[in-house]
Amino acid sequence: MKHLVLVGMVWLCSLVSVVAQSVPQVIPALQQWQPAKGKLLLPESGKVIVSSDEEGILKQSAEVLVQDLKEMFGWNYRVVVGKKEKEAVYLTLSKPDKTLGDEGYRMDIRNEVTIEAPTPKGVFWGTRTLLQMIHNQPEGLMKGLATDFPLYPNRGFMIDVARKFFTMDYLRDYVKILSFYKLNELQEWYDGYLFGNREIYNPWSVANYFNNECKPRPFWTNTSDNEIIREIMRTLTPEIADDLILLMQGKHVQTSLNMDVIYPRITDGADSIFSFLLMAGYLKPVKEAIETEIGTFMELALPNKEIRRVYNSEILFWLKNTLDGNVME
Repeated sequence: MKHLVLVGMVWLCSLVSVVAQSVPQVIPALQQWQPAKGKLLLPESGKVIVSSDEEGILKQSAEVLVQDLKEMFGWNYRVVVGKKEKEAVYLTLSKPDKTLGDEGYRMDIRNEVTIEAPTPKGVFWGTRTLLQMIHNQPEGLMKGLATDFPLYPNRGFMIDVARKFFTMDYLRDYVKILSFYKLNELQEWYDGYLFGNREIYNPWSVANYFNNECKPRPFWTNTSDNEIIREIMRTLTPEIADDLILLMQGKHVQTSLNMDVIYPRITDGADSIFSFLLMAGYLKPVKEAIETEIGTFMELALPNKEIRRVYNSEILFWLKNTLDGNVME
């Protein structure tokens, strides 16, 4: 009997091993995998191709993939606009798909690698899976079709910053790890600030995020009473209110700026209000400023979810007080 049990255990372990070898091993595991015959050995010098229609949308993901292939494997790839080619990586967008949602993708590995998704975010996650596959399959990629999508919309990462100080360079490396494993919370909450031409994270909020078991909260905005927003609410005009609503909806607004504004005069007009919000970190530039004979103009947006939370809470607070005041009158 013991011999039979031992034989059964060995057979089961062998079966699990065979199954594991027939499916690409990545983290998180693929949702679906349809194997095909053969392997694809990508060359060390090659192309990441995007179509001309999608160049503006997918070029950034292609460039990041090229950089990662260089840093991780020493491969020399370049971004090319064109059609699918053998032994190349092809990035493309597909029609909306309920199965894939906003972050899912399909990766078809045949004589080339095709990563297809309804959104640029899905394509980017597909490139993260490809990097893991290349690392785990040095003798060639298993051919087949992968269908992958996240089970949870919010996915985080934890690092203990209570007993050790971490530099921003170290935290930036962890941000790369976050993207490598398709973890998304940190970027949506605390990214979006511009320092010169570089986009950076809010260091105070990042450190507190890691210390809070990767549960996002408006850490930086809770360090003040947001009096700037409340001051604006007290003198709100219909035009400025419309712009604030657009910002809360995730849209951009274009406005004139007065970069010489001082706090006592922040409510002098739309240019003063938006200039001060920009300088205080409550807005970010989307494009470079346009200088004209009549002034400076810039397209602005909210930096991240943390700041959007401030706008939501303060505007709702203002509306409540306004309604209460009208009732009392």
